[in-house]
Amino acid sequence: MADSQHGTAGVENSVADVVMAAAELTSSPVPADESLIARMVDTLLGAGGVHDVRRVRVQRGQYDDSVGKFRRGQRILHRVRIPGTGEAIEAELADPHDREWAGDDQVRRIHSTLTLVSAATSAPPSTDPIEQLLWNTRAVVVQLQRDRWSIRSATGTRLLGYTSEIARHQDPLSFVDPRDRPSALRAYVETLTGRVHSRTLDLRVLNSEGGYVVLESTFVNLPSGGGRRSVALYGLDVTEQRADEARLRELVMRLRGAVLVVDETGHIRLANEAFTRMFGARAGDWQGQHQREALRAVVAASLDDDVTRQQLATFARARKHRVGRIDLADGRVIDLDRTPLVEHGLELGALWQFRDVTAEVASPHEADAGTSAERQNRVLATVSHELRTPLTAIVSFAEMLVDPCSGELTDTQHAAAEVIARNTRRLLRLVDDLLLLSRLESARLPVRRGEVDLAGLVATAVADRQFEAEAAEIELASETSVGPSLVGDPGRLAQVVDNLIRNAIKFSARGGLVKVTARAEGPWWTIRVTDSGMGIPPAELEHVTAGFERGSNALAAGVAGSGLGLAICRELVELHHGSMTIESTVNVGTEVTVTLPARGGE
Repeated sequence: MADSQHGTAGVENSVADVVMAAAELTSSPVPADESLIARMVDTLLGAGGVHDVRRVRVQRGQYDDSVGKFRRGQRILHRVRIPGTGEAIEAELADPHDREWAGDDQVRRIHSTLTLVSAATSAPPSTDPIEQLLWNTRAVVVQLQRDRWSIRSATGTRLLGYTSEIARHQDPLSFVDPRDRPSALRAYVETLTGRVHSRTLDLRVLNSEGGYVVLESTFVNLPSGGGRRSVALYGLDVTEQRADEARLRELVMRLRGAVLVVDETGHIRLANEAFTRMFGARAGDWQGQHQREALRAVVAASLDDDVTRQQLATFARARKHRVGRIDLADGRVIDLDRTPLVEHGLELGALWQFRDVTAEVASPHEADAGTSAERQNRVLATVSHELRTPLTAIVSFAEMLVDPCSGELTDTQHAAAEVIARNTRRLLRLVDDLLLLSRLESARLPVRRGEVDLAGLVATAVADRQFEAEAAEIELASETSVGPSLVGDPGRLAQVVDNLIRNAIKFSARGGLVKVTARAEGPWWTIRVTDSGMGIPPAELEHVTAGFERGSNALAAGVAGSGLGLAICRELVELHHGSMTIESTVNVGTEVTVTLPARGGE
């Protein structure tokens, strides 16, 4: 039986070894030497993805029927004819339930290789072993020599559009896309000179129409004949598969939670940057590693190592969707979600998601809350949370639709997708504001206090909104002074300043001015955001920070908004033991002043 554990080098060598052993067996004198037969059997037994190998007697004309088509969950038999005998070597491929299963990719490689070999050994006898191996193969096969290349399979002619003669006088690898030619040339030279047994890599290969296909290409040094050394490149068309993988990678990278995508063997195919930020490791380090390594990082960051280790191990073995919660040592609370990726009843991998829900966790005293306002906040938080997940998915898929990599859209379709994405992002901002306001009003928002460079924070907020101001033809200026560091939550304070600047730009007309100042005055910091916009009617000034309240003139003018921005700013400022005041004159402008104690109210 075959060993199911194969690294990248092992995978390349096992495929190349099968091809070389078959070439030697096919070209051997009749009857075939027993040592060559034994080598072919041993090579197949050592190749990942082969369940069993045996010698069988077959009748003449049966060889073509033994070439099967790969389908998951169904055993496939391949027969390699033994020259000069009525026997064949029969290889039975593993399925996902066998211990020899080495992953879908490896079994697919072995299947393609054995399809080539089975077809070659069922062909009429030929004096050229290479021609026998290439008889009716379903892979793209190119023979490379120092001064030429030639297509040696019908699949290559069909897929690339070249005839077997068209490229005989072109330099080797001239059919490879220039972007991939350096790596292809390195693999060709290393294989031709015997530095490596074989080399496998993805190559973009030009077709006769000027486009390209992506081939998972393996370079193998061919047995020399007539003093000319050559290399065979045989490739599987993975164009659509790689495009699907790229789209999946893009979607995963856009997800806000920490995400791991693993294959059926438990090896990590994708890890996004959010996982890096959450558990303190570089995402690239996880690619190709087993999931146990990434889960060790989760265990190391958890509050109770033993409990988390047992929980993750249970989830990893589960065949169904599982959800749970993990307490981290730094006080954060993480929701865990593992979803099996299933096709035709077989698990092909899993999606692990980790989401920071620290701010959503109820306080210990929530059970005692009985007032109508508190119940309303809980309902609001629950509804907002449930809305957020589908809205995030809609935004991600809408952005994928307008991405050129996902295919061409008509102008109307592109505009419609942009409208979907823009309005869904607006709904997401509203949901985020609702969640934040409900946590503030129920005193459930955690504050991570630290030293804050307020002047730098204001300068960054202004820079972040500069493009938006320029697009609206509004001058955005700032002025800051030197002062003591402020103790507070930098993220929440940045949110206050950003909300005020965004409001000032939104309510100002073209050609207007928005000015932001931050000055230290003794033990206090004062931030002022002044605009030349439509202003707020005097009778409505005291209500605009109450939440869901907007100026009547803004409503009449049709300016979009939820009326939550100033309410959130006031709550966040008061959370830092500060105060916020508003002065405004209709058709002249508004000035919002935020005063904060430098030591955060300590």
